[in-house]
Amino acid sequence: ELMVKKAPALEAVDPDGRELMISCGAALLYLKLALKHFGCLGHVTMFPDLGEPALVARVHYGFCRERKSPQEKHLFKAMTGSRAKGSPLGGIPVTETMLTVLSHAAAGERGWLDFVQSETSRQHVLKITLSDNQTSHARPLFAFGVRDENSWNMTVEPVRQPTVSAATLAVVKTKTDEKHGWLEAGQTMARTVLQAQALGLSWSFFNPVR
Repeated sequence: ELMVKKAPALEAVDPDGRELMISCGAALLYLKLALKHFGCLGHVTMFPDLGEPALVARVHYGFCRERKSPQEKHLFKAMTGSRAKGSPLGGIPVTETMLTVLSHAAAGERGWLDFVQSETSRQHVLKITLSDNQTSHARPLFAFGVRDENSWNMTVEPVRQPTVSAATLAVVKTKTDEKHGWLEAGQTMARTVLQAQALGLSWSFFNPVR
């Protein structure tokens, strides 16, 4: 069972438990990938007990008859790999092929990925994300950049505005802005991050809180 453990200290910046639920979604994706890799993922039920709001998901053990795809093998390897210091974000342009692979990976969940393409859109998104308004309901935002082969396990620092100009911005989107959508956002986010690591990309969350 995946349970929410609330922290009173975080309630001031996350009164609705939105960020907490997004992090639960990321944890759930990691759990599902690991169980599927070892062939023992069964049925997964989201919010199975309305009388127990802290119960996010119930994961049953089972037997995976389906063959693991090459992509999922890469994601599992990225999840368990060791990392070293990475190259700066935006140092090398991210290719269209890489963006396509990231979009395809995100489509494995119920959320999806949208890349900020035009400069007008970039400035608009940056203005929202860099503002001090923590009540904004923008989804987690990513910045991607190519890194070298030894760039695993780096400490991810908040992205500063000067380096973002050359980085690729991406936004995780969901159909709803409530607990189901937040859980989906977390799973989509986690899958996207793992795929980015498998592609050799540096990445960072752009939102100062998230």
